[in-house]
Amino acid sequence: NTYGDVVRGALLRIAKTDLQSGNYAKVQTVVPMLFVAQDMNAGIYLYDEYVYFASPTTEKERDGTVSNNYLSFKKAKLNGSSTEKELKENIFRLDDNSVTYRYVKIGETVYCLYVDGTQLYSVNTKSGKTTLLVSGADKYYFDETDPNSGVVYYTMGVTQDIDSVSKYDVKYNQIYAVRADATVSLDADKAAYTAKGTFGEKAYEKKYDFDKAYLEENEDGFKADDFSSYPYVNLGQLVLDGKGASANYKHTMFNQKEDKDETPATPHGFTYTVQSYENGGLYFTRSDVNTTSSDAENTVLYYLADSVSTASDWTTIGGNESANLDVVALDNKNASAEAIFLIEEEGGVRNHTYLYADTTENKIYKVSTQAKGARMEGDVAEKFWIVPSATSVTLFKTEGNYLYYYAAGSNGNNLSVVDYTGEKNDYDSPAETDVQYTAQTLLDVDWNSAWYKPEFLDNILFYSNAKSFGSTAYNYIYTVNMNGANGMMTPAEIKALNEKYEEVNDYIDEFESEHANLHAALQYYFRTGETKAFDEFIAEARAQGYKDHYRYSEYEINEFKAFTSHQVSENADKNDYTAMFGYSATDASAYYGVESYFYNRLSVMDKAHTDAIEAMWRKDFIKPLPDLSEEDNTAKIVWIVVGSVLGACAVAAAITIPLVLNAKKKAKLAAEQEVVTAYKRKIDTTDDKSIDVYADDEVVPVKEEAKEEAPAEEAKEEAPAEEAKEEAPAEEAKEEAPAEEAKEEAPAEEVKEEAPAEEAKEEAPAEEAKEEAPAEEAKEEAPAEEAKEEAPAEETEKKE
Repeated sequence: NTYGDVVRGALLRIAKTDLQSGNYAKVQTVVPMLFVAQDMNAGIYLYDEYVYFASPTTEKERDGTVSNNYLSFKKAKLNGSSTEKELKENIFRLDDNSVTYRYVKIGETVYCLYVDGTQLYSVNTKSGKTTLLVSGADKYYFDETDPNSGVVYYTMGVTQDIDSVSKYDVKYNQIYAVRADATVSLDADKAAYTAKGTFGEKAYEKKYDFDKAYLEENEDGFKADDFSSYPYVNLGQLVLDGKGASANYKHTMFNQKEDKDETPATPHGFTYTVQSYENGGLYFTRSDVNTTSSDAENTVLYYLADSVSTASDWTTIGGNESANLDVVALDNKNASAEAIFLIEEEGGVRNHTYLYADTTENKIYKVSTQAKGARMEGDVAEKFWIVPSATSVTLFKTEGNYLYYYAAGSNGNNLSVVDYTGEKNDYDSPAETDVQYTAQTLLDVDWNSAWYKPEFLDNILFYSNAKSFGSTAYNYIYTVNMNGANGMMTPAEIKALNEKYEEVNDYIDEFESEHANLHAALQYYFRTGETKAFDEFIAEARAQGYKDHYRYSEYEINEFKAFTSHQVSENADKNDYTAMFGYSATDASAYYGVESYFYNRLSVMDKAHTDAIEAMWRKDFIKPLPDLSEEDNTAKIVWIVVGSVLGACAVAAAITIPLVLNAKKKAKLAAEQEVVTAYKRKIDTTDDKSIDVYADDEVVPVKEEAKEEAPAEEAKEEAPAEEAKEEAPAEEAKEEAPAEEAKEEAPAEEVKEEAPAEEAKEEAPAEEAKEEAPAEEAKEEAPAEEAKEEAPAEETEKKE
């Protein structure tokens, strides 16, 4: 996390006009620091002229290592003018980078709420003052639908006679809410503190006083001037009290005075379990403290609106009456935390609906329940599936009339959408041409869930792209423009978009079986919209003397050119790309033969990543030429001298070939490498010993295929005899080196190592002759024993 040198995760901005017009690279860096924390529900917050965020610390330990387990909470100017010195300053810092936090604005002050274990804190970002709001809650519930909300819900246990030897934990519990701006005033002399705050529009004040002498004598760590050391710390407002009517339950300082004379709903009391805080209220279940597994009350899911619990006449025990609570479902098995809840208000009555994924039936259901006032409030009023096949899916969110959900994709998650607002008949038997209520999976979007959840802005989807480049996914932010004819794309419009995507990919895949190299090259073009790697490969191959159709046939070169330049192919099938995939010379945005038509990376990419991706294209799609070591050079002319044996003439041959290859690569490269030009010339030194056998005399080039480069033994494995015959016809071989000449020109062992299979057969390696030539011919040309006598291995190696 180096200032000004962020790989990924810096804060950038883009104008909405540039976003809509596709100028995705036209961005500005606001804060050149890393914006990542493990609580990805927290995000970043823009208030007034500042952005508030948390960032892995850049401070170093004494040994020089970065203390990246720490999390620094900061703010920066939205116009990007904050200096490095300013950004190094922290509002505060924590030693745990996995804390849950939210920045919220109340009045003119921004607070940071964060959870540390069982404690909830609030930090005033102006003054830097930290206040302990609550200690001892099991879990804290932030608003899931409004991240700017400063209200947090939680449950607290109750201990009777907490400051005496008779203290006793009761079975019931209580639900509280606290806002970030709650304060505390302390009376250390009396070991008392007063919590003050606001819940909704209602201000509250709650005093807690303790037996100072007892606490000082019996409680380790107690300090009268530090209220955080008190046995009960809670600056929140009591919302629901589970106290029962039993005489065993004393009225304590934790119960509201107003409730002292109220009759509890149950003699035994309630225990509450909060499910979530969303849609402007609290979803929870409750159980009688003496509950059994058969009690129906345990499974009822309730909803308590903030607007109800913040009313001036609200009482925390009386609030348990059914008149104050909405029954969302009689059974919360399906109406669980994984479900999505919706509320519609009609005539002052709230109607509840929820969507859930049935993991047994592999369907997504929509359930509407009986509204308040109905005889069986909360019972199922209507239930039907809206997606008939949904295996291992997770419901994500609703946006407008659409439900978005996902399942595991290749490297991340896919994303599917369905209109959830229809009636039962719309899903049971939709018209063949009507896909409005049919689920559609969006392209092959594959999003990473580790640090960024998909979002929508102006009908544009933002997501962290988990689609791989080769074997690596880089997780940059990508966008899909989902603007349809009338706002957000309908399922029909998404289906049409998918069909375009599939049309291109299906067409490219048609080349795979007969033209694998062309298939890979077209995939490269589709993903990048470029031809650079292909063009440079062809140019490099020609520069090194490879044949025009090394790797890519004439058909493939013509087809690639026609596809990418939108022309009619010069091949016999005359494929016409002039208007294929919507190409128009006057409207470039209509062409969907490239991936950028469907989704785009937002902003820039780190150079190390662009280089790695470029290398991947040239390794896996536009494969490179054979990789030779630095001292090897395919364009180098190497003279190989063959010594005379038993009075035979000394012969020199100049051949343009690679030098000795790496042992591991040799077999593979020998099959791929193409001999550019082969020179063979017989120089007779029998009568004239002064002839310079190293002279660069005029030679006659002979074309040979790549497989002819390989030594004879390798040629046997890599190139069948029939193939060798096609690559170097027998007649040509006879003209180059008749069998009789072969006997005089080269000892058997040498020919075996230096000559390709076809040459070896006619020039005379003994062992090969047995397999490739008739026995009689082999005897005449080079008997095995004679070869051994003529060219011992050691001498052969020296001469080579």
